[in-house]
Amino acid sequence: MAGLWDEWMGPHGDEILSFSIITTKANTLVRPIHDRMPVILSSEHFSAWLGEDEPQSQKALEALLLPFPAAAMQSFPVSRRVNSPANDDADLVMPLAG
Repeated sequence: MAGLWDEWMGPHGDEILSFSIITTKANTLVRPIHDRMPVILSSEHFSAWLGEDEPQSQKALEALLLPFPAAAMQSFPVSRRVNSPANDDADLVMPLAG
């Protein structure tokens, strides 16, 4: 996923690590669930996004912020337990029987 991170000093001198996931409009697979989705980068774009290639223009990087192709994804119902951050286990991503 495309994201931004930063390390900075808080107002009391404490080190703060922060991270955000960049979102875009939903593709046809995700749209019935939500109107936005994380930007998912193809592996061939990792180096450009991470700044490991020649410097990219802002326009070139913005061109990477598109919805991931729906045909390369799948969806299935999962437990409503995913709605609580108190739950954090592998069962959250298991398809519901049915």
